[in-house]
Amino acid sequence: MRSIMGFGAHAQIHKPSLIQFSPDSTVILEIVDTKARIDSFMITVDKAVHEGLVTKTEINARRYRAQKPES
Repeated sequence: MRSIMGFGAHAQIHKPSLIQFSPDSTVILEIVDTKARIDSFMITVDKAVHEGLVTKTEINARRYRAQKPES
């Protein structure tokens, strides 16, 4: 998702433009997965992203699913 604005690595405020997509646009990518899979994915991120900020937070996730109606 795109954010409203971000604070860049060089102390600049980045705001999205309605006219064009800028390569320094602020983007938020949220992934929920196992620690091992996130760590594996971070290898790809490290190669692809030259400047940016990554935050990793351990969470306690709970999944709710629709139950099948009893017949």
